[in-house]
Amino acid sequence: MSDFDLSLETLKSTLFKVVQAGSQFGTSILAAQLLVPNLFGAAFVVLRVGITASTVVTGWADGLKKRFAERSVEPGEALGELFVLAGAWCVVAVVLGAMASGPLAALTGLEGAWVFVLVVVIAESTSIAVVKFFEAHGRLGVASGTKSLRYLLALPLQIGLLVLGHGVGGFVAGFLVATVLAVPVPFGLMSVRPEWPTIDQFREGWAFARYAIPNATIGATYHILDMVILSAVLSTAAAGHYEAAWTLTMPGVFVAAAAASGLIVKVSDLAERSENVASIIEETIAYTSVIAIPIFFGAAVLGAELVVVIFGDAYRPASVLLVGLSAFQAIRTQVAPLLQATYGLGRPDVVTRVTILSVVLNVSVGVGLTVILGAVGVVIATIAIEFVRYLWLARFMKRSHASLTLLQRPLLKQLSAGGAMALGLWGATTVISPNRPLTLFALVGVGGVLYATLTVTLDSSVRARVRDAVERL
Repeated sequence: MSDFDLSLETLKSTLFKVVQAGSQFGTSILAAQLLVPNLFGAAFVVLRVGITASTVVTGWADGLKKRFAERSVEPGEALGELFVLAGAWCVVAVVLGAMASGPLAALTGLEGAWVFVLVVVIAESTSIAVVKFFEAHGRLGVASGTKSLRYLLALPLQIGLLVLGHGVGGFVAGFLVATVLAVPVPFGLMSVRPEWPTIDQFREGWAFARYAIPNATIGATYHILDMVILSAVLSTAAAGHYEAAWTLTMPGVFVAAAAASGLIVKVSDLAERSENVASIIEETIAYTSVIAIPIFFGAAVLGAELVVVIFGDAYRPASVLLVGLSAFQAIRTQVAPLLQATYGLGRPDVVTRVTILSVVLNVSVGVGLTVILGAVGVVIATIAIEFVRYLWLARFMKRSHASLTLLQRPLLKQLSAGGAMALGLWGATTVISPNRPLTLFALVGVGGVLYATLTVTLDSSVRARVRDAVERL
């Protein structure tokens, strides 16, 4: 099912991701006030490890999305396949978690950390099965809406249990309960019942999943390696500082994550019909960095003040990491659509090679730079390696489609607008101190308005897209 409007569904998905990020942002800020940095870091290491362990389901689901686009599997069969796989993986996770109980306790400093991780795996695997099913249908707004609802419910549950003194265990339990409440909601929108999958169906799925599962798992491992390295080499407090900085950069990937989730279906369908895919890829990458760019430039000017005002003085070391992580997210917004387009072209092996290289480099370079430079070392390594990923995927896409233009004019105009915004903010800070909350947030608001105004003024295509989106919504 690829006859959906990718631009409109991306807009819907992005709006829901704003709600999701607002909820996650609120949870992070309040949790940071209720937990000391080392426990805050431990809680999010548990969360990240559990989410990463669930990407086995993500890898299989990405292959299923391609098969669904090619109309080789029916909706009921697809849903049943996802639920069976998620359930089977949770059973396997129990065994693997018990075996890894010692290392997990040493990494986090929490006794019984493996149980906390297992709870996250169960919650996340179930959520992935539902969200990926709707993404395969082209219902990106519904998929993101389901995730947003979960994090919206998790906010009062997780914080409430922390206030009641249940610590990291309460934090994880709130995440599970929110998932149980949110996951059934979207099925009121579609009259589909899961069907028991056949052996042949699993054989067909494995043909793609044998690449996609390692890609998803290794790729997710690549994204959490920074926190694992910091916890192992330095402390969970350093991981907590990293998480605080990461939280402030999260909105940068909204558009990229929303667009990439539907791009694999679009590209797969066009490639199946031997049609040109370059235009849909160009249209996507032209705008996926539209939020990440002002966050990077804004962090360069106001990053230190933002960290201290929002998270408190105990998290001041995070201000050093913020600019680097925002640069990483900006590069990542270009990598994500290229990666999903590569999947859509039926080349998961390309993704496998670049992902394995990224993990090897991240471990070797990241650990070395962390020992030498501290927490900032792992961020430097991450930026460099993400740029290598971009070059690798860009080279593959250019070889596959010589007509593809990667540096789109709208992207260059967004960079110009971001640079001008940074200059304006820097000028303002020379006459106005950004150390007080009201002044700081006023400057952030002014910067956002300036960037949006410049982007719309410089790019007529943005004006046309805004008008069109408002009309269709």
